[in-house]
Formats: sequence, C-alpha cells, structure tokens
Amino acid sequence: MDTVKQIFAAILMITLFMGIFLAAKAFVDLPVDDYENTSATLTVDEPNPNSLLAAPCVINGKTKILEGPLNYRIVTNSGKILSEGLIAIENQLDDGNYQDYEVTLATLGQPDSFVGRVEVFNLSRQTGEIQNLVIVPVRFQEPQEVSFQLFFPKIGDEDCKKVYPVKRTFNLSDSIEKAVVSELLSGPTTIEVQEGFFTNIPTSTELLSVTVVDEVARADFSSTLVSEELDDCHAQNIRAQIEETLKQLPGIRIVAISVDGKILETFRP
Repeated sequence: MDTVKQIFAAILMITLFMGIFLAAKAFVDLPVDDYENTSATLTVDEPNPNSLLAAPCVINGKTKILEGPLNYRIVTNSGKILSEGLIAIENQLDDGNYQDYEVTLATLGQPDSFVGRVEVFNLSRQTGEIQNLVIVPVRFQEPQEVSFQLFFPKIGDEDCKKVYPVKRTFNLSDSIEKAVVSELLSGPTTIEVQEGFFTNIPTSTELLSVTVVDEVARADFSSTLVSEELDDCHAQNIRAQIEETLKQLPGIRIVAISVDGKILETFRP
C-alpha cells in the first residue's frame, strides 16, 4: 500500500513540475504583439519576431518599393521612440525583383518598457502617408540601475571653478549622458541643500540634446542658460558643473556647450 502511495506521490510531483515548466515556457514564448505585414512588396528578415533587441542591432529584409528610401522606427509599447531614420536602397531597379536593404544601429535609446516593435515602411510622395507598413514585435532588456555623480558648488567656497560630487542612483530610462545632465539641471536635493550644495544653472534651463562623437560630448541647452546678469565667476562655475558631470563618463574627454545649436563662447547673450 505504501508503495502505491509513493508511486502516486511521484506521479503527482512530476505532473506539478511539468505544469510549472509549461507555464513558464508559455510565458517566455508569449508574443508581445502580432507580426503584421500590410505590404506585398516589403519584408523584414531581421530582427525575428519576439526576439531580444539590443544595440548594436540590424534591420534588414527585401523590398520592391521604388519610391525613395525606406523608413524605420523602433518604439516601445508606451510610445517612446528609441531610434528612427532612413534606409537607403542602393539598386532600385524596376525589374520586378526584390532588392536587399539593411541598416546597422550602433546605439538605441533606453527603453521604458520591456516590449515594443520595429516598424519598416515608406512614405507616399503625394500625401506623406505611411505605406507598406511591416511591424515586428520585439523585447527589450530591463532598465539598468546606475550610480553616477553630479557636480555642484558648495556654500563657503569662493573658487569659481570648484565643484563637488554628489552621488545619485536610479533606474536608467534614457542614454546615460542625457540622464546625468537632466539630473544636474534638476538641482540638488533637499538633503544636499542642507549640506551646503547649490547650483548656478538657471532652473528654467532645458536640455535640448546631448551627443558623443570621437570623445567629444556636445550638450545643447535652451537660451535660458545664458543671461546678461551672469558674472564671469558664475559663468565659470556653470561650465564646471556641466563639464565635470559629463567627463566622469567613459568615452568623454572634451565637453562642448551650445545654446540653441550654437557653440557657446560666453554665457552672456
């Protein structure tokens, strides 16, 4: 009788583990969306549906479309665009055959959700409307928790170029360069203010863009960064805050500050 109970218990345990395994597999393989192709003249071969997408990545496929370049867009399910642009087609021959296309993306924006889609399409020359849309569902890596330093002046120090580090940690939802500068613009926290930190950057200043090319970071700000009332000491300190915050990051050796797209020579308009 005990042997029968043991066999029954073993069968029950095996059934239970199989159920858990199949449920987990179903969750992992669950499509985030349906592959959608509204075009008879455009296909996407890479990435594969429901694959994990991370930079560097490739978008490629075949097309018979002859109206100019193709467009691509990588977007999360919440609507955040991680990358978009054009794909040139080298040999657009009107011979009825498919032509290969491909684009390699070195970087992507930081996703704000785990799932999204790759869209490839072309725009009508007459109306500008999206045509031949192909949607490939994809997955993204989880947001990373990162720690970095922001640099602020401190009450009592009269050195115009002196700034001090404070540590910040949070889940990264954008490029690290944009994240650190955006945090810098938000100013010191209440606790940091109590410790004597402050900022010389005007609170209304907005970050328009930040890019890194050949170890040079270019940070572009709104016009509120500059002011007629700003003296040389405060201007030097603002520059130090921005430069030191960005130069802590790997791959950045020089920082160029611009306002509305124009390289900043002076902090006075």
